[in-house]
Amino acid sequence: MGLVHEGVIFVRSIEQISDKPEVEQMQVDRYPLSEIHRLSKSPIKVEVLLKLVTNYPNQVDKQILSDGFLYGFKVGYGGPRLPTNCHNLISAYQNKKELEIKLLKELESDRIAGPFSCRPFKNLRLSPIGLVPKKPIGEIVRNKKWQAHQVIAIENVTLSKKDYIEIAKIVIPFSKTDQYGHGTVIEITETKLKDCPIYWLKNYLMQRPKVKGPLFCHFGGCPVTRYQFSCVLSKVLIHVGITDSVSFRTHSFRIGAASSHFEKGTSEEEIKRLGRWKSNAFKGYIR
Repeated sequence: MGLVHEGVIFVRSIEQISDKPEVEQMQVDRYPLSEIHRLSKSPIKVEVLLKLVTNYPNQVDKQILSDGFLYGFKVGYGGPRLPTNCHNLISAYQNKKELEIKLLKELESDRIAGPFSCRPFKNLRLSPIGLVPKKPIGEIVRNKKWQAHQVIAIENVTLSKKDYIEIAKIVIPFSKTDQYGHGTVIEITETKLKDCPIYWLKNYLMQRPKVKGPLFCHFGGCPVTRYQFSCVLSKVLIHVGITDSVSFRTHSFRIGAASSHFEKGTSEEEIKRLGRWKSNAFKGYIR
């Protein structure tokens, strides 16, 4: 997918719009403006709004408001009404999967319309798109001092046993799916395997300094920063023979978890629950 006109149209290819003459063959009015208007979504209940402004004293503003929500607002553009093509920014090619995920979420939220097999009107002016993905490790390491309360702290981690199986209960105070900081509780169960997360968590806690604050910190007690986490991750990847730092980044943890569960046959609803997704955006993480 690639957004090719901000907030209006996207196509199912992230490749840049071609400047070749054959593209002109696509520039036909296949979609009447009335259909384009019906594609637009708004949280405003237009029929209710029109009733409320029936006796509005400024009838000019009332007309602008009603026509805008019914037929689209005029942006006051007075330049040439000619179509334009463009190339997407380099970051769009470097973050193809993240861009697909973002567009899928925008589409499901009715903030963009499409896909269109061709330009919906001949003089559509295209704008390039770029993307710098957010880093999902904000739940465990901070980027700025004021974010310290948003990451998992040592006080948020408790270990217990049930039927001789160790369980780690972790409170995530803030995340991309919990922007208001209500807090989410997750449980990790002992697996008895060599890569058991409980084993490595306990091993880390034995070496961690006895200080309060963020769970991940240095021997001196200073919190691990996002930059430091990313640098260590890159070095670890190189150490195990993975030099493709573009394909493997902090987002890979979330991608790997979703893909692993999908391969094991975990249901879609369970994957959404485990990843705390509220929409089908999780499908973009599965490789």
